[in-house]
Amino acid sequence: MADQFDLYRDPQGGLFLVLQHEAVDTLDTRIFASCLPAKAVPMGMERLAVPFWFGEAEYCVMVNLLGTARLGRMGRKVGSLPDLRDRITRAIDLIYSGN
Repeated sequence: MADQFDLYRDPQGGLFLVLQHEAVDTLDTRIFASCLPAKAVPMGMERLAVPFWFGEAEYCVMVNLLGTARLGRMGRKVGSLPDLRDRITRAIDLIYSGN
């Protein structure tokens, strides 16, 4: 099961965070946001980048880098970040409504 805000390491080595709520867990796909090392976040993207620490490195959930993945191809769960919910919701609201 891939729950909302679970952090995964994809087969190519990157990180992504599941955004899809469990209310639609009957689908065999999950919507996710890619995570980048904080140093790789382009200037001017700070409001769309939600920072967090994983291991000894700082990363950012990039809500402008969305995708879908089939459950069997998601890679390995490496954590969960439910405490980022409010910040992620604000960043998604910014993309969706401009607020």
